Formats: sequence, structure tokens, C-alpha cells
Amino acid sequence: MERAGVLRRNLAVVFGAATLVLLAGGARAGEAAGNLLRFDSAFYWGADAVGMVGGRDFNAGLGFVSALNGDIGRPGWIVSGSFGFGRTRTLWNATDSRYAALLAGRQWTTQAYYLSLSAGLAWRDKKNRPAGAGDGSALGATVQYGFDTRALDAPYFQSFGAYSTIDDEVHFHVRAGRRTSTLRFGGEFMLFDDARNRPTLRYGAFVGDIALAHGLAMTLAAGYRHELEPGKGDGLYVTLGFSMPLRLRR
Repeated sequence: MERAGVLRRNLAVVFGAATLVLLAGGARAGEAAGNLLRFDSAFYWGADAVGMVGGRDFNAGLGFVSALNGDIGRPGWIVSGSFGFGRTRTLWNATDSRYAALLAGRQWTTQAYYLSLSAGLAWRDKKNRPAGAGDGSALGATVQYGFDTRALDAPYFQSFGAYSTIDDEVHFHVRAGRRTSTLRFGGEFMLFDDARNRPTLRYGAFVGDIALAHGLAMTLAAGYRHELEPGKGDGLYVTLGFSMPLRLRR
């Protein structure tokens, strides 16, 4: 059941990096439209569900990203935080876990790309029933990055990932497709790994930058999850994320 802990702790990384690249693209599009309104922060939240033979896995998270220079669309220092929980149920056991992270870093934006690098602390609390390896709370260091291209009506590439000293957890995510003036879409691949298990792989498709209302945007992804750990079943996953930029300081 340790694998579920990796998915939960990194759910915030997925939505956090996705939020940053959404804002990077949105800031450029806003400038092109003559919209000079600046946002200093973004909030994101979402859920991740996996259905597999004999069980299910559900995760939810929320967090924020704040630019210290008052404009999240420009290069500068950033602070981010996240919190989430997850629950896995199978015919034989169950796992509940919570996680949180607080990071500081820097972002770079140009006409061609967006890049961010951050580092900070990660916390995880996990309970297996019956009791198993990794139970209890753990505190560790974490680093993460985010990157995406910004051109409209052109090929699109995005990558983000993280490493945590808690069980040497690694998460890598890449998306490739096309970006238009209103949407991003294409295929995605994800890798989850830690010191206790063999990797978990995901192959799927995504649609992002779905505008809802008042700056709220949505990203939807779905596909196939493949477990390389013997005895763990494969399944299907669906991820739904939301983000919204806000002005918190005058």
C-alpha cells in the first residue's frame, strides 16, 4: 500500500505545477489582449481517482502560489504551499494519508517558455490497516520544477516533477500536444517511484485551459495506470484540477 502514499503526496505537485503554467500562458494572452490587470497569487484544487480490480484510490488536494514581486506573470521569487489527503481501499487492506508542503523558489518567463524551480519542506502522515511499513509521520526536504512552452497555435510541451527525501519519492510528468488561444490538449506520461516499491506508470490524454467563469480554469486528464510492482493491479485514472488567479495585495 506504500504506492498510494506516493500518489497522494505528489498530487499537490501535479496541480501546483499545472497552475503555474496555466498562469504563465494566461498572463501572456492577457497582455496580447491589452489586459494590464496583475495578479500576485493563484489558488488551485482538484481530485484524482483510480479504479482497479478489487479496489479504488481517491486523492484530493489544494494549495497556492504567490509571487513576491506582486505579478505572477513576471520573473521573480515565489512561495507555494499545499495540503492534501488520500484514501485507498482493496479487498485486503486500506490506507489513509495526509501530506503538506511549503516551498520557496524562483520563476523565469520569456516569450517562448516558462520555468520554475523551488525547494522546501514536505510532511506526510500515513496509516495502514493492517499496520504496515511507512506508518506514522515523516518530515523531509523536497525540490520541484515546472516548465512549459508559451506559443499559441503551435506544438506544446510541458514537464514538471519533484523529489522528496521521504522514502526517496520521485514524480515525473510530461505532456505534449498543441496549444491554441483557448485550450491545451495532447498526451501525457507520468512516473511515480520510491525506495519501497517498483514504479507506477500512467499513460493518458489531457485537455487544459478550459475557461469557466471569473478567471477560473479547469484541466481534465484520464488514462491507464500500470503497476510494475508484482501483485498490484493496473487500473484507470481520472484527474480533475481547477485554478484561479487572485489579487491579494493592493
